[in-house]
Amino acid sequence: MQTLPNLPKAFSNTAFDILNDPNNYDSNLVDGLIPSEGITFLVGESEVGKSLFAFQLAMAVALGRDNFVGLKLDPTQNRAMYITTEDGAGQLKKRISLYNIDPAEQPLLNNLFIVNEELRDLPSNLEKFAQQLPLGLIILDVFSDHFNGDLNNTISVRNYLKPFKKLSNKFKVPIIMVHHKNKSAQKEDSGKQGILGSQAIESASRSVIDLRFDPDNDDYRILRILKGNNYSQVQKKIGYQLEVNPISLAFEFTGTQLDLKKGKPTGKSNDAQLLSRVVELEQEGLSTREIAEKLTSEGNKISKSTVGRMLTNAGVKYSLEGVKVSGS
Repeated sequence: MQTLPNLPKAFSNTAFDILNDPNNYDSNLVDGLIPSEGITFLVGESEVGKSLFAFQLAMAVALGRDNFVGLKLDPTQNRAMYITTEDGAGQLKKRISLYNIDPAEQPLLNNLFIVNEELRDLPSNLEKFAQQLPLGLIILDVFSDHFNGDLNNTISVRNYLKPFKKLSNKFKVPIIMVHHKNKSAQKEDSGKQGILGSQAIESASRSVIDLRFDPDNDDYRILRILKGNNYSQVQKKIGYQLEVNPISLAFEFTGTQLDLKKGKPTGKSNDAQLLSRVVELEQEGLSTREIAEKLTSEGNKISKSTVGRMLTNAGVKYSLEGVKVSGS
């Protein structure tokens, strides 16, 4: 670093300094989906499950999971902050209980801090918290309940987000803002244009991910990247097909990736050969969880609920065991 007189320290950084500083890194919280720093907007239509998805991610971080909906999870800290203006303590208790967390793991729930009331000067309070207890994730659910300005005013949105960006960069913690789509965008593939305050939100955020209903089957969801500064065009063309576990209400990867440009699956979850193997393992007495683990070890990554669906479609009765919050 070259020290220059009468100038702020920021003017002394060179590309060499940045390259060789071990504290500088650009990794992902969720591989290929959510960066480990900066602001990400999670958008989606009404009742698609945005809050369920966000809370599940916070739980996965707190519980030390290394996988989330089939993707590598790599937080800097196994500690998360979930700020909600939509759910009361009773609703949150019910949601947590549905995950059926092993009693031996329940103390890890102390790693998830939940704020379910509106607070003044939120960025300042978050900074005070992070100075005492480093965080691996911060979630605001929902953004519009905290931002009182004009969503279509880019300057207003940017100014509101500035202290959050500063907080994220200072403590190297990703911040996710849960946000709505326009009513006119419901059930339509409106892309970025369907986001409330679309231009302002897109320009002010580092990344935007979209959770929408699968147009071919409302039982499934499609998770995709709408904006990602450091993601390739190939990654932005991929959609991950998810389903909601009927017991835990947790999202799980079905094993199918979609080429969004062509609308065709790229995964193997519907292969006849895979179905045959699923039925074979079920007849050996394995539960859906055991079948999923066995197939994954054989190179066919698949969720327990997908195994159950395949067996149901094949007319086979099966053994269903409890579900983990990892979502895979």
